[in-house]
Amino acid sequence: MKTITVDKIPESVSLYFAHEGIKREDVLLSLRSDMHSDGTLGDCFVLVLSDKVVIAEGLISITSVGKAVPGEKTRNEHFSVSSFVSYSFDDISDPKPEQLISTGRVVATVCGEEKLLFNFSSTYKHSASVFCRAVNDIKKNGRFDYDEFVKEDYENTVCPKCHRRYPDNELK
Repeated sequence: MKTITVDKIPESVSLYFAHEGIKREDVLLSLRSDMHSDGTLGDCFVLVLSDKVVIAEGLISITSVGKAVPGEKTRNEHFSVSSFVSYSFDDISDPKPEQLISTGRVVATVCGEEKLLFNFSSTYKHSASVFCRAVNDIKKNGRFDYDEFVKEDYENTVCPKCHRRYPDNELK
């Protein structure tokens, strides 16, 4: 089954997850946010697998490697991880997005206690909502309904020319 990519995940982050033993083909849904759990700006990546949710926070550093030569990379990127957590579906329930004044957060009940999973700015409000729907769907039905979420895939929600999210998918 193809991964539903709500937001593009950089190659350096994909390599980090592979290093942690998470195979790309095991990922059901992937998304990103632009805030850490302490409220500072940074890179946050969330993966939904069949049995757990994985959240990695850190910063992507980009360095130049010189002039552009056709067919060669002109920059290197590195993902420096500051936090990596994993929650089993047995331990997590009822994730929900909470909208704050200019940001938001996703909270869930983890082992009987309400816990912050990740923060987001208004840019990633839609992604947080899709995450909550997906986890609640898996908890309710015991499986991930690929056909329900395929319309949320990055390729179906952004303009191929400018890479901005469509305000309404029906108006492409």
